[in-house]
Amino acid sequence: MSQISQNNKLLHIRSNILAIDDDPLVRKYVESVLKPIVSNVFLSENGLQGIEMLEKMFDDIDVVIVDLMMPVMDGFEFVKHVRKRFPGQKPYIIVLTSKGEEDTIAQCFELGANDFLTKPISGKLLQIYVKKALSIANSIDPGLLLEIPLRLLGTRDKYTLFHSENVKMYTSVLTKILLTKSEEGEFSQELPISSQKNIIELETAALVHDVGKIAVPDFIWQKPGRFTPEERNLMKLHTTYGAVALERLLNKYRNHLLKLCYEATRWHHERWDGKGYPDGLKEREIPITARIIAIADVFDALTTKRIYRDEYTPEEAIEIMKNEEVGHFDPEIFQIFLEHERLFASIAKSRLTSQLKEIEQTN
Repeated sequence: MSQISQNNKLLHIRSNILAIDDDPLVRKYVESVLKPIVSNVFLSENGLQGIEMLEKMFDDIDVVIVDLMMPVMDGFEFVKHVRKRFPGQKPYIIVLTSKGEEDTIAQCFELGANDFLTKPISGKLLQIYVKKALSIANSIDPGLLLEIPLRLLGTRDKYTLFHSENVKMYTSVLTKILLTKSEEGEFSQELPISSQKNIIELETAALVHDVGKIAVPDFIWQKPGRFTPEERNLMKLHTTYGAVALERLLNKYRNHLLKLCYEATRWHHERWDGKGYPDGLKEREIPITARIIAIADVFDALTTKRIYRDEYTPEEAIEIMKNEEVGHFDPEIFQIFLEHERLFASIAKSRLTSQLKEIEQTN
């Protein structure tokens, strides 16, 4: 049996989708695109009708695709109601947005949505996103094991854990934008993703990019002030510490997930002009995984509160990044990031508010 046939068979074991949109043409389009890869596609014309269907079929629905702007009950109220009525991450919710609705995407994430797609909907991207959602809904991802050291690190420093989760979020969003641009012929580079599994793997790589910090002494990365040159050199070792651990696994298990994690861990501090570390790679010598994560990493580092300084506003952070962009980031990817700066700023504000609240509750 071919790999494609095996994947489709796996998805059909349990793959029920609920699509909610007030436009019958959109509903039928979603149904026609997804029918070849899932068991059933159930259709609803507004959020209230979707809630009623979920009440009856909750155990059977794995993924919900919901439009934001609808009569009777819109997508915002739907997501809010579902997460309140059915605590947890089931079902996986993908919201449909229109271009220019950056602020609404952040609001959806805060309410509990898992992902978003921008209209007009690409059939190929819709299939990729739904396959990713089904992989998460119906299996335990081996990549979760790589998160264990990070979660342990988070018990000592919540800021590091939050930073890693934020970098995962920004990397995921930026990668999906690049994927859309690539589909439209507006992005020239080859992305390290060709399936739903690859998207999950890239998100895992972004999450564990700083895992090497677990080998750096606490007095270094928890220091309430600027580093001395010697301390900065010690901190820089977190890239190689993490990479060495992953390299041993990679040599034993040739695996795409481990490869992406290795690239993210070792090279997320490299620079386009070759002045980064640890290896001084430049331009496209740096794997695209690390070039994407580098932008997410710097943006979150600036917008996250540190022991030695308060956070910058997202707008301030973006200005700082623009000023140092020459030589730091991949210019093509960074320009696309800037085209969607309102989206990233909105997500940053939303996540900062919720994370500061969580820190206050645990103190």
